[in-house]
Amino acid sequence: GDRFEFDESGDTFLCFLTAFYTLVLIPLTYFCWPSLEFKDSYEQTKRKCMCQPCQLKRHHLKSSTPLKRLKKIIIKGAFAAGWGIFFLLVYKLTLIEPDSSGFDPFSVLGINKDASAKDIRSAYKKLSLLNHPDKGGDPKLFIQISKAYNALTNDESRKNWEEYGNPDGPGGKFL
Repeated sequence: GDRFEFDESGDTFLCFLTAFYTLVLIPLTYFCWPSLEFKDSYEQTKRKCMCQPCQLKRHHLKSSTPLKRLKKIIIKGAFAAGWGIFFLLVYKLTLIEPDSSGFDPFSVLGINKDASAKDIRSAYKKLSLLNHPDKGGDPKLFIQISKAYNALTNDESRKNWEEYGNPDGPGGKFL
């Protein structure tokens, strides 16, 4: 059957989680952050009714603010914790080491850079027999061995390797 490769280090999941978390956290913060209550300006105070029942009602509404204040403190604390988790995720992302080891077909085959075509063929046959997946060898290493052999024997692949550092030609750049 097919063989699947899994991200055992969890780097891909961490990137996905951070992206999804950001897409949720930023709009949530923007729309749900408790607005700051400013003191009434002179114009707003002038527009308010100053009769006794209206003043009593405003006083009653302001006296119920301890509960509102507690609610705002809890919401702000939750957002602070949410942003703290976000910055922790971003920090963890910065610790991920990119796998950017250069491909060197000579080191894969274990030969010198001035090796002849006969030496290249001999090293390939020896390593491919030892590492063939049907014989219990490592499939990833066998692919690297085959790629190295093709890079050194195929003129176009060799030109690509010398020019781009990759026998397949120019590749994408990873951040």
